[in-house]
Amino acid sequence: MASKGNPQTKSDVKKLPVESLTIDPDGDLVLIFTDDSQNKCWWTLEKTEFGLINQSHFEKIFSVSAKNKAKSRDARAREVRILVSSKCMSMASPVFKAMLNRDNFREGHDLSKGKAEVPLPEDNFPAFKILLDIIHYRGREVPKAVDIDIITHIAILADKYQLIQPVQPFADLWLVELRKSLPTFFTPNVVLWLSISWVFKFPIEFKQMTQIMQKGRDGCLGSHDPGDTLEGLPVPSRLFGKSVYNIPLYSYTHKFQVILEEHREKTVSEASSVVTTLIEKYLKSVQPICSSTFSGNSHINREKQHACDCLMLGSLQNRVATQSVFGNAYFKPIDVFTRAASCSVEEILTYVRGTHPMALCDNFVPANPTAKLPSAPAPVLAPTRTSVFGAYPLPPPFSHGVKESIIEQIDAIEARIVGLNLEDFQ
Repeated sequence: MASKGNPQTKSDVKKLPVESLTIDPDGDLVLIFTDDSQNKCWWTLEKTEFGLINQSHFEKIFSVSAKNKAKSRDARAREVRILVSSKCMSMASPVFKAMLNRDNFREGHDLSKGKAEVPLPEDNFPAFKILLDIIHYRGREVPKAVDIDIITHIAILADKYQLIQPVQPFADLWLVELRKSLPTFFTPNVVLWLSISWVFKFPIEFKQMTQIMQKGRDGCLGSHDPGDTLEGLPVPSRLFGKSVYNIPLYSYTHKFQVILEEHREKTVSEASSVVTTLIEKYLKSVQPICSSTFSGNSHINREKQHACDCLMLGSLQNRVATQSVFGNAYFKPIDVFTRAASCSVEEILTYVRGTHPMALCDNFVPANPTAKLPSAPAPVLAPTRTSVFGAYPLPPPFSHGVKESIIEQIDAIEARIVGLNLEDFQ
């Protein structure tokens, strides 16, 4: 046994069981893999009770240190040696073509003497086996369907070894079934789908995944210790700034979040201004905004109009200052939008849409609830009055039409969250 602090000798290293496979009986290249695929994939999706992944939960799934990787390789791991054709590998992959050139690397020099071995311990064996079957024209061996884990590994390898062109027809076939399990809310699988859709140029899925991210919360990809690494997922360089193979996870997520956060901040600002703009109007208005007629006495009318404005202002301010914004979440008064980072964009839009402004007119001047129903008789229009919300006949609409206006504005904001276009990153 090697002493602590000293390098291990060959006898200290536990030998793995060896399995040999043949793809090409006349092959001249042996690819060597360490297959521990029976272990749980590090990115396997786990749902919380409400279908959302919070930051600590995300970090728990994605924090993959070297120590954790070593522990994951248990007794089920094996060494797999596959005999393949160097000519097929070189024709399909520019990376292997360069690697097997006798003037570039040792593997190429060995191959010129008859046969070479290439260890690929970090590459996923089941995914690479599928790629080898494709490259060697063994179409019947290629599965007709794959799961999200396998296609993610295939995307990583296809991008790494520049094998996208031969794999693309099969990826299109696999997508038909995989589409049925597309995420509809943010989970770690969204990040995997982002990578898959980028590598294989699936514009619809790319747009859908980035739309989900735009609706997420600040830091939806997590905040991580730069010491932890994530085996790189291929993504647009304009999103993350550079190719990402075994780079710190923080660097991986930060570049993309800059773009997402720009969209998010704009959406949150627009949503918050829907209510805050109304509050500012009521606070700064010198004349009554309410123009309802309560009485023939102008003095009484003015007092009740002011009272109506005060009730509207109070109900709007109360919505912003509430202490139970989302379920049991606690927010200090006038702190909803300043602490929006802890809420998803979707939650904020839902919250603002749920604003219930109250007007004194709703009690003293009954609204006509059937005015908009197609089957209702045409109402007799009273004299038209004008407020900051436009002209309307008396009696005024419920809450002076403010509730309806808020819903329309929030719906319009949400309709603009459409995700990113794949072609913009080509």
